[in-house]
Formats: sequence, C-alpha cells, structure tokens
Amino acid sequence: MAEKPEQIAQSPTKRRTPRWKIVLVVVLLVGCVAASVLFYWNVTLPAQELARVIQEIDASDPGWRYADLLRQLEAQVPPDSKNGALVVTKGVGLMQNNLYFGGNWSVLQEVEFFGSLQPNRKLNPGNLEILLDQVHPNREALKEILKAADMPQGLYPIIVIKERKDLVNAPLLTYYSDRARALLRREALLSIQDRDEQKILSCVYALVRCGQYIGDSPGFVHQVLRLSCFCDAASTLEHALGVSTVDANKLTPFQELFLNEAERNAFAISMRGDRACMDELLQLVELGEIDFKRLYSGPRNGTVFQEFVDTYLAGYLRESPTKMRLRLLNHYNLLLKFATLDPHECHRAVKQYHASVPTGSVSSLLIRINPEPYLSARQALLSCAAVGIAVERFRIRHGRWPNDLDELVPDFLDRVPRDCFTGNPLRYRVTSEGVIIWSVGPDGVDEGGSVQCWATEVGVPKKDIGFRLYNPDHRNLPPPTEPDSDNRTRPSP
Repeated sequence: MAEKPEQIAQSPTKRRTPRWKIVLVVVLLVGCVAASVLFYWNVTLPAQELARVIQEIDASDPGWRYADLLRQLEAQVPPDSKNGALVVTKGVGLMQNNLYFGGNWSVLQEVEFFGSLQPNRKLNPGNLEILLDQVHPNREALKEILKAADMPQGLYPIIVIKERKDLVNAPLLTYYSDRARALLRREALLSIQDRDEQKILSCVYALVRCGQYIGDSPGFVHQVLRLSCFCDAASTLEHALGVSTVDANKLTPFQELFLNEAERNAFAISMRGDRACMDELLQLVELGEIDFKRLYSGPRNGTVFQEFVDTYLAGYLRESPTKMRLRLLNHYNLLLKFATLDPHECHRAVKQYHASVPTGSVSSLLIRINPEPYLSARQALLSCAAVGIAVERFRIRHGRWPNDLDELVPDFLDRVPRDCFTGNPLRYRVTSEGVIIWSVGPDGVDEGGSVQCWATEVGVPKKDIGFRLYNPDHRNLPPPTEPDSDNRTRPSP
C-alpha cells in the first residue's frame, strides 16, 4: 500500500466577535456615560449647589428654617390670661353663622357690598336690614370678640397639621381673624349709623388687634390678612368721620398704629416665611414623608396651590426635588434682596423681575401672583389713613383744611409719608366736598384721587388708593337710594 501523505498542520482560525455584540457594548458604554452625566447634572451638581446656597443663607440669616420660625413665634406667645387672641378664638367659636364663609354671602357679594358704600352717607334700609340679620344672631360672639380691644398682647395658637392628605397646613389659625373681622366690620357699620362713638372705637381697636395677633406668622397669606385687618379699621374710621361724630383727638393712637404698620417690611416677612414653608414642604417630599401625588386629589378649582402641584408633578420626572428646592430658594432669595430696597424701588424691581421670568416655570407660577402689590396696596392705604387723621385733627384745631400736607409738619406729623409706589409724597387735594389723600396705586397711574371704599377681598385695587374726608355740611347725608324695604329698628344687645 502506498504511504499516506503527511498531513499539513494548520493553525486554528480565530472566531470573529459578532457585530451586534460590539454595538451593544458601545451602546451600554454610551448609556452609562450619559446616565452618569445626567445624574451629575440633575442630582450631584444641584445637591452641591443647594448645599452652597443653604450655607450662604445660614450665614446671612440664621434661624430662617420653618422650625426655627415656629420656635421664634412660640417664644412670643403671652400667658393665657393676657393673650387676646384666645378671646377672639373663643368668640369665633360662639358664632352662629360664618357670614360670607359658606354662610349668608359669597366673597363677591362681600366685595360688592362694602365696595359700593359711600363714606359720608347713611346706609339705606335694605343694607341696614342685611347687616342686622347677620349680626344679631352673633351677639354673644361679638361681646366676647370686643374684649380684644383692651388686650394689646396676643398671638394665635401655633399648630402644625400633618394629617389630611399628608398636607402640612398653616402654622397659625389665622382664619379666626378673618371671621372676627367680618363680624366686627358689620357691627362697626351699625354703630356708625347709631353714632355710638364708644362702640365704634371698640370695633376699630378690635380690628387692629385681630391683625396684630397674627404677628410675624410665616407666609404671604398671613401677612396680607394682617394688613387687611388694619385696612378694615382704617375704612371704618373713614365711614365714622363721614357719618358719625367721632372726636378726632381720640384717633391719634390709630394714626401712630397705621404709620407703624405701613412702614413695617411686610414683604420681607412674607417672603422669608414663604421661603421656609416651601423649602420645608419640598424637603419632606424629597425624604418621602409627603406623597406629592396625594397632596391634592379633589376637584380642580383653579387655585394657585393646585397649579403648583400640577406643575410640580408634570416636571417631576424632568427635575429632582433637589433641583426644585434650589430653584425656589434662589427665587425667594432674590425677592428678599429686593425687600432691602426702598419701597418704591422694591416695587419696580419685583415688577421687572415678574416681566422677565420665562413662562412655564415654577418660578413664573409663583411670581404670577406677585405678592408685593397686594402688601404695598394695603400699606399705602394705611399711610393715607394716618395722614387723613392728621388732616382732620388740623381742621378741628384751625377750622379749615390745610393748604398742603407740609402744613401738618411738625405739629400733626413728623414728616409726610411717601407713596410706596413712586417714592414721592402722598397726593393731597381739596375738593368741593372735602379733601382726598391718595397713592397712585400699583399701576403707577395718577387718576387724581379716584378712590373707592376699601373692600379687602378685591386683592389689588385697580384705581388710586386713598382716604377721604368731608366738609361738615357734606357729612351724614341720606342714603343715595331708598329702596322699598321694611325700615326695621336695630334690636338691643
């Protein structure tokens, strides 16, 4: 047999890696890099920036956190025997109806009623009957609430509700002030018709106390309510001087109270409180202690809070809670920086900031309800009311109106207050019926003193803001109309 040829040894051929595996590895590597970048951009970098911002706030504003603000308020609560706020809360608890809070009136009816009143005219029988029907069932409550007039110290009980729908609720029971002032304002109008000076002054003092008992409660809503109580007191005095006979010299304490409240930096207090509240809320969301999706599950009524929840949820997958906290802290820090400016410069800066904020962001949602003019409008009214009291005191002493506001200095005013919207002195004009002291209002347009009766539920007035005084022969005029109605007499207390 022929010998088999020797087999030639061949080296084994290397198997090539499939292309799809290479693509998969590259995709995974790119994905890991992209995830790392996104994590750094959305988590690490915001966390570092948030830590830096919080460190700066701690250094510049110690005690700024929500818990710190509550502790500061708790330290200011007087003993129960001297706490006038407890008198108000007890009185509100005795009320038989809530007036316009789901009771007799809607908020719009409240605005329409008080906004249509003329300070120098009596109430027509129809309006008088409405007030009698609302006040008479609440006589016991009113008697209790009026005790606050002689109790300058007070602060509402501090609570934190964390139950219904996992919601952190208001730290102070400010709704007591809202209900009490609604009742006091009605009683004051009835007392003006009766020309009962003592009851008028008691109602005005009680209205001021309802505002003072709110204190420096953290949050814009609380500070607006505080100023609204003072404005109700000022509006009551405008009616009292127009219809009743009130000794202007007894109004001197209110002149000082109104001026002090007008010069108080309510905007800084409000923004400092809102910053603490919103940061606390988002921190609880970040820690998982509050389920933001359950924060509000009721019908959509178009409130700003609901819009904020919806906006947050819509952006939740795009932004981390940390990034949201950082954005809001920067937002409030900027507003607090504006709050250090003179009032008119603060108003201009906030207005410009409001116009520059991009739409669709949470910052734009918050700044859309620009809090500054809500507060400044009320403080402008208090400045006008304080000057109005000084003008009335001048008339009583000299038998004429002053030629200008400078004539009030120094006997009746230390200085003429400035318009918080322009930085110029308040306007003053003598008319055929009396005088008007006014501010141009948030729009900055001087309409020559075209003012209306103050209705605090309106929000930001659309016209000038002012205080009117009348010549003696233009006071206590009959109602503008006399609709058919039973002219009932006022029941005795």
